[in-house]
Amino acid sequence: MPKPWTAEEEQRLLELRNSGLIWIRVAGILGRTEASVVGHYLKHLKKRPRKIICEPELRLPSQDPLLNGHQRS
Repeated sequence: MPKPWTAEEEQRLLELRNSGLIWIRVAGILGRTEASVVGHYLKHLKKRPRKIICEPELRLPSQDPLLNGHQRS
């Protein structure tokens, strides 16, 4: 069972990673495996760009070909 991450460890992880250290060095300093450090960072700490959800295009009734006499036969 992996040991839970504390807030202090997460802060230290962010500081070490932002200082330019490679993952294996960060893991050694924190006393965790490289996979654990990378996985935790990617899952919980990395700021991901938010997905932009587009609304469907709204048309006025006069712009809708189905309501404007252009129906297919």
